[in-house]
Amino acid sequence: MVRGMPYVNQRIKENDMGLITGFLAAKGLAIAGAGIGGLILSYLLKKFVTQGVIDDVGIKIEKIGYGIGLAATLGLAKWKYTKRFWNNILEPPLILVAEQFKQLVVGFIRGLRSDNPVTK
Repeated sequence: MVRGMPYVNQRIKENDMGLITGFLAAKGLAIAGAGIGGLILSYLLKKFVTQGVIDDVGIKIEKIGYGIGLAATLGLAKWKYTKRFWNNILEPPLILVAEQFKQLVVGFIRGLRSDNPVTK
């Protein structure tokens, strides 16, 4: 604090409060906007996303995953650095880890649906 200049210090405090108030107001508006956006998205998903749409998307995702897996295994089985040990050493543990991850996701989904008997 500088002696003899209380007005300057008071003005700084007022500016700090204005900055803090503006910051909090902006954050409050952002939170409110996210909440309203979430409500709109929830309404649209309930209104337009049906089981048929979910099934179609699931089939497309499965086809993409199949293509990636097919390209990976064929490429690694033929690549000169990995073709000697891909099928016997590397691929079985990778498949095991992928299956365990799949079980984790299935369990997660069952846990999410546990409180709503309609979607089991």
